[in-house]
Amino acid sequence: MHRSTIQALRCLLIAALVALLTSSGPAFGAEYDNAPVLEAEKASKVDWFDASIIAVDLVVLRPLGAIATVGGMAMFVASLPFVAPTGHIETTWDIFVFNQYDDTFVRPIGE
Repeated sequence: MHRSTIQALRCLLIAALVALLTSSGPAFGAEYDNAPVLEAEKASKVDWFDASIIAVDLVVLRPLGAIATVGGMAMFVASLPFVAPTGHIETTWDIFVFNQYDDTFVRPIGE
C-alpha cells in the first residue's frame, strides 16, 4: 500500500474512534437512583438511545449482514458436494444463507 493510503486509513480510523468515544449513551441505572427524574428526561434518553441503535443497525449491521448473506451463498455452493449425499441440503441452506438473509432483510430495524 502507498504511504498516503495508509495515512488516510489511519485518519479515518482515528476519526471513527473519536466519534465512538465521544458519543455517550444514556446513563444506565438512573431508574434506581433516588433522585427524581422527569418523564420528559427519561423519554429523551430513550429516544436518543433508540436512534443510536437504529443508526448502528443501518450503517454497520445491515451492510455486514448483506456481505454475510453473499458469503453464506458461496459457502453453501461450496458445501453442496459434501452435503448432497447426506440429504441435509435444506438444513445447510438455513445455516449458511437463510439465517443471514433473515437477520439482514426481514428483521425490523433496530431490533
